[in-house]
Amino acid sequence: MRQFVGLQVAILLALLIALPAYGQEDLEVVAPAGAVEFSYKQMDANKLLVSAADSAGNPLRNLTTEDFVLMREGKQAQILSAEPLETSKDVSLNIVMVVDNSASMRRRKAVAPIIEAMENLYAIIRPIDNISVVVFSDRETMAFGDYGLHVKIKQSNQIEELRTFIKESFDEGLTAKTVLYEGMLAGLSILHGLSEDTHKFMVVFTDGEDINSGFRGPVVEKAAEGLANFEAYAIDYMPASGADPFLRSFSESHGGRIWKASVAEDLVPIFQAVMSKLLY
Repeated sequence: MRQFVGLQVAILLALLIALPAYGQEDLEVVAPAGAVEFSYKQMDANKLLVSAADSAGNPLRNLTTEDFVLMREGKQAQILSAEPLETSKDVSLNIVMVVDNSASMRRRKAVAPIIEAMENLYAIIRPIDNISVVVFSDRETMAFGDYGLHVKIKQSNQIEELRTFIKESFDEGLTAKTVLYEGMLAGLSILHGLSEDTHKFMVVFTDGEDINSGFRGPVVEKAAEGLANFEAYAIDYMPASGADPFLRSFSESHGGRIWKASVAEDLVPIFQAVMSKLLY
């Protein structure tokens, strides 16, 4: 887990030269104390996006200007401000949620818990964010290359629109089939449509393995190739005790992880953990 922080900087040099004249490779950013995972990216002439995590992958929170040192050619920069992502108006979250709305969710009494769990997504949405929810559909199809995907998609950053879409998807929209791979392929097609330098996240929730898609997992893996700044996460609510091998492999190979939910009551705290992960 990493905490993204924006740093506003002013370089103190004998001659003031804009950052782009040097490029990011000329900068040295000293990580905060306790940071085991640390990276940064130049956003513009006076701003960096940095991320820091401890040895367990947990975000280093409440970082301030005092926690960073930025150098260039032996000269130290004055860091004017440090702002966490949740209050930033410069860096958008681009999230695709693939949500299993098959009829088994009702049989397992998980509809109400998943609707409640989705509130954790709505809680982090800001006006600059781009949110897409993909669910299964028995009736509608979406063309993607040679495939007809049995999905419905809602793209919005309006909480009430997303809330209504999810509730309808678990009401009359419940499906008889599980087309997990088709939902994931639809989500990847959305993310491929975004600019390369944006941060992209996919979260996959399912209560059953794929048995009805028109293709298998390798098609999904192939579709994710070349997707820059992309992280994938999965929430497995299947009856089996172990995590689904495909979802585990897919999420871990794209910088994410998988959570295992054993009972419906696990869904709310797991969704809280997932959304905290995306925000930080």
